[in-house]
Amino acid sequence: SSGINAEYGDIRKRVLKDYNKVESDFETLREYNDYLEEVEDIVFNLTNNIDIEETKTRIDIYRKENFKSIQKNRVAQNKQEAYLKEKRLAEAKEAEERRRNGQLTQLKCRN
Repeated sequence: SSGINAEYGDIRKRVLKDYNKVESDFETLREYNDYLEEVEDIVFNLTNNIDIEETKTRIDIYRKENFKSIQKNRVAQNKQEAYLKEKRLAEAKEAEERRRNGQLTQLKCRN
């Protein structure tokens, strides 16, 4: 079961590298929901070995037609991921400093 979940996760991650549009890329919520449904259909097909060649062709066509937006969204995602990573590191450093300061305060109170 965990092998199936891992495979599903890997396939989903690969598909989302190209199908990386966000709601603001669409004029209507309906268009965005249709796009999300298409993504789910692709992941389902690849995960369950349904119409593999047709699905891969569909992905290739999408990549060619949406190359610029795929690249733009990848850059935006990378910036967001880098920002979040820096934020987590800063928070961890701050928590460590608070912990150290708390220990120093406890030591001073004991003396």
